[in-house]
Amino acid sequence: MNKRWKKYALFAVALLAGAGIGWLLSPNRLAPSGGAGPEKALSAERQPMAGETPASRPSSSPAKYPSDELKEACKKAQKDLAEKLDDSFSYIVEPPFVAAGNMTKQQLQALVEADVLRPAEALYASYFKVRPDKVITVLLFADDKSYRSWAKKLFDDTDVSHFGYYKPDRRTMVMNIGTGGGTLIHELTHALIVYDFPDLPTWFNEGLASLHEGCYVNKDEIVGALNWRLPALQKAIADGKLRSLEDLVTKRDFYGTQQGINYAQARYFVMYMQHKGVLKDFYKYFLANHGKEGDDVKAIEHVFDTGIGSVERAYIKWVKALQYRQ
Repeated sequence: MNKRWKKYALFAVALLAGAGIGWLLSPNRLAPSGGAGPEKALSAERQPMAGETPASRPSSSPAKYPSDELKEACKKAQKDLAEKLDDSFSYIVEPPFVAAGNMTKQQLQALVEADVLRPAEALYASYFKVRPDKVITVLLFADDKSYRSWAKKLFDDTDVSHFGYYKPDRRTMVMNIGTGGGTLIHELTHALIVYDFPDLPTWFNEGLASLHEGCYVNKDEIVGALNWRLPALQKAIADGKLRSLEDLVTKRDFYGTQQGINYAQARYFVMYMQHKGVLKDFYKYFLANHGKEGDDVKAIEHVFDTGIGSVERAYIKWVKALQYRQ
């Protein structure tokens, strides 16, 4: 081989070697099937093919939310509401929510933002992973008179709470918003938690919801504040009439003769968990480990890392030291 051809041959070998090294170092190189080497992380996200847009790529990510079906269902629900209500009502559609209120649209938008949308996102950030796939209706009435009148007209409901209530069979919140937004966030918790934890025990369902009757809504959490249920709880403790914590969480009689005290006890126990920084862990653990008798106690003992008797003594001591000023 003459010198000229030898020079070309050496140049070709150099090019091939460089290409091989480049291929080895490329982040687009796929790891061998079943491989667990450093290439695995580099190949986790497939690179786009020529002419392929991000929207057209195959994806394993969850379907978009809200779905087109839910959006259409919300539009229909708003239209159906408008046929039942009068001209004094305004409407806000924010899937999965359809809100109506006998007030200006600006007033309704402010209420929905503060007491529905922001709290909902905080609940998802803190606890819930599964979002509703059906319409949730929020009826906000400006005063007690219109609240009671429309509750009767729409649902034939007459024996209603002064503050508002939730109709789970219709996924509808009926609110006397003139009393404030606390009850709305309470009922919102019920409306959303059922999609994430459909068979949760009543003591925790009502405990978490009532925690939000008086609260501060931050970007990624809702923090419960002291409220009017505290004096009754402290009196029950002082009178020796409070049932044991184990009894509260294991007996399925929340709406029995001690309903009022049960609400207070459950609310402040959930608040105690929040105070100790274990509430989010409790929800996650309880959701994954429930269904059998005694699971409520096991979940409490798990997050506190001690027996329920010790938890109760510390909880009672904490409650007795609280001071609520109206």
